[in-house]
Amino acid sequence: MGRPSWVAVIVFLALRAPAGAQARPAGPGTIVGRVLTTSGMALDSADVRIVELKGHVAADAGGLFRFDSIKPGNYTVAARRLGYFPGAREVVLGDVGVVVTIALSPISRSLPTVVTSAARGGLSGIIGDTAFNIISGAQIDIVASGRRAVSDSAGGFYIPLPSGKHMVSIKREGYASKLISVTVPVDSGRRMLVWLSSGSNVSLGREAAIMDSLRQRLMWRSAVYSSLVTREDINRSGVKELTDIARRGATYSIRDDCPAVVDGGPGTMPLWSLHAADIEMVEVYHYRQPQNTVTSIRGGASARRRLPPECETVYVWLRK
Repeated sequence: MGRPSWVAVIVFLALRAPAGAQARPAGPGTIVGRVLTTSGMALDSADVRIVELKGHVAADAGGLFRFDSIKPGNYTVAARRLGYFPGAREVVLGDVGVVVTIALSPISRSLPTVVTSAARGGLSGIIGDTAFNIISGAQIDIVASGRRAVSDSAGGFYIPLPSGKHMVSIKREGYASKLISVTVPVDSGRRMLVWLSSGSNVSLGREAAIMDSLRQRLMWRSAVYSSLVTREDINRSGVKELTDIARRGATYSIRDDCPAVVDGGPGTMPLWSLHAADIEMVEVYHYRQPQNTVTSIRGGASARRRLPPECETVYVWLRK
């Protein structure tokens, strides 16, 4: 058998060296692994961290990552990447190293909604599908306001809407519904171009329950004890992480591993696991200090204050 040409050898080494350098076998105190998509493709540049230790690394071009000098124990290895739901694996590190694989599912998205300024006050827009066809008969509902409209034969609609932050629900039979945040300024309106994807995202019963819960929260919320952050707020602020968004809207400090209820629940994700670019709107409900009183031996009353929780209640709605 003849020897391979020098060109073939050089190409082989060039392809093998980077992956081999990162893929050293696990040894004592070492956690190594790979981040993949659910279809089995390597996912580069994922942010991987050991939750209990707060340390994190970036996966390489082959999805490979490595942690060294870790003490034996139980750990949660988690990964995230823009455009994907985060994933995590529980591992037990003993006297030898651990090898772990984490698969991430893509966040399903249609064409992004486009929101622009409009001279006319209120909210107007056009509803279409991802094939750029007009959709008539779509229901546009301003959540918790009682204001709604139906798109006409040209896909258009208009709703006289006061200034402020609003959640807009858009539904049409045969299409996946959308929930969009919008901020209407005092001196002008907003116009949106919305694209619906065919199919359904959740069951009708679950969607009705989620929307009813959202409606109740928005109807009864107090601006003193809650904060709403719309997509426009996120764009203006320039923040990159959900943790930073939640902390800006909270009364007390929030840990980055506090849970956020995603898309109405029941599923939750830790705050650190989501990028701001994946988020449509955030609701933060502040801790209310109870004003209970106790009676002292001398007959006087004094306020009894409780320590605030380490996590306030956060709901996050993803861009779809």
